Amino acid sequence: MTDVFKLIEDHGLTLHGDIEHFAELVRAEKQEQKTPLKVLGLTVFTENRLRNGRVYDVETLQAMTNRDILAIPDMGKKALKEVLEALDVYAIDISQERVDETAKRKHEWVGLTDEEKSDIDAKSIGIRSAMYLTEATLKEKNT
Repeated sequence: MTDVFKLIEDHGLTLHGDIEHFAELVRAEKQEQKTPLKVLGLTVFTENRLRNGRVYDVETLQAMTNRDILAIPDMGKKALKEVLEALDVYAIDISQERVDETAKRKHEWVGLTDEEKSDIDAKSIGIRSAMYLTEATLKEKNT
């Protein structure tokens, strides 16, 4: 959830007089973060049944139990199976995206060359100085 104070400041609100307006902004922001049902690739029949049951986003659907889904008018076992399979595929796709993002962020660690090591040995007075100098050099190379 976004920072409450940032929302208040961005919209020129006060905590005393604008509580209702603030609550509406928070609700709207939460709504923007929801994933539409279209991403699941459900059949038109199943998607329409879900919408008739006031399920408009993936997050709401994920929070429902099988009983909740079956309680929606005209939702049968076949439609439930379609929904569950679509949610499984969606979860796998999302987790793969996270793995890909993590892989992009990784970079190869770079150590000290022999020349840098000998340079540090030449500069250092003691072990503590050598540690600080080594740490500073490695940080500089790996950021």
